[in-house]
Amino acid sequence: MHDYLSTPRKSAFETFFSTSTKAELQGVYRWHQAVSSTFMALMNDFEIVLRNTIHFALSNYYDPSNSDSFDWMGIAIIQTGASPNHIAHRLNGSRRFRNNGDVYYTGSLGKIQDAIREIVNDSKPVTPDAVVAKLSFGFWPILLDKLKHPSHSAYKATLLHKMFLNAPSHDDSFINLISAQLFQIRLLRNRLGHHDSLLKFREVNHLGVPGFFPVKPRHTINSMKLMVDNMVRILDWVDHNLAISLRQSDHWSRLANLLSVDMMGYYRFHHGNANSYEKGIIYKEQIKKAKLFQAKKKYRKAKFPEGFNIIKSYPH
Repeated sequence: MHDYLSTPRKSAFETFFSTSTKAELQGVYRWHQAVSSTFMALMNDFEIVLRNTIHFALSNYYDPSNSDSFDWMGIAIIQTGASPNHIAHRLNGSRRFRNNGDVYYTGSLGKIQDAIREIVNDSKPVTPDAVVAKLSFGFWPILLDKLKHPSHSAYKATLLHKMFLNAPSHDDSFINLISAQLFQIRLLRNRLGHHDSLLKFREVNHLGVPGFFPVKPRHTINSMKLMVDNMVRILDWVDHNLAISLRQSDHWSRLANLLSVDMMGYYRFHHGNANSYEKGIIYKEQIKKAKLFQAKKKYRKAKFPEGFNIIKSYPH
């Protein structure tokens, strides 16, 4: 893999981790890959919950007999090219006409139109659920922010309560809070989607405010942990039990294990070879037992696992 990485990408990893051999570079690169791929699985969970939470709430609001899927976004209207003024939940964007008379929409309405076009091209039925699945992550924060418009003031709190039952409030201050969080989560998602480096992704606090740029590997680990915490916090606003169950699922647990100095060091020592994750878990357990033994038997030497002193010496 080393010979197929670009020089700038190799240099970035070599400098950040202070690696001295190709094998060590491969190890930290594989650790980064494991973190990225596992984080993307979390993002999939998060995005599905976010979009369906909003979709279900709006469906139920505009059709109380329907708690699942209602055309609140005006799919039928957009398909006919009618005025967006007829759409109950007015989204940002407007209707325009091309020189040949074709109708197109801008803003969020345009995103819906694009989704409809993709579904039609795939020869599939155009349903609210199908459109929701086609819309990008960025559509949903814009929709939430739109709720601050005076036209939504009469029912904004009701909608927010349906979407985020456990939120600290259901007013503009909450919209600002979750919008800031989702903007940063979207930035991370874009990096993951484009296989970009996570090494210097800024720490983001519980208010969604970016802060410290990582300059050492342990800072990157902390930055990623903060992002997980922020995502869990939003899921908790939706449903306490959902947040708990997702955090206990396989890939969420896997990421928690990967985001540690010991695991990062083990990947480096093991050169990212097959079963690095499984062996890294065993390595961490052996360290835990050795430290526990050392704490109980102060005058006896604990047996630490192979490579412990080397891994401990790696810059972190």
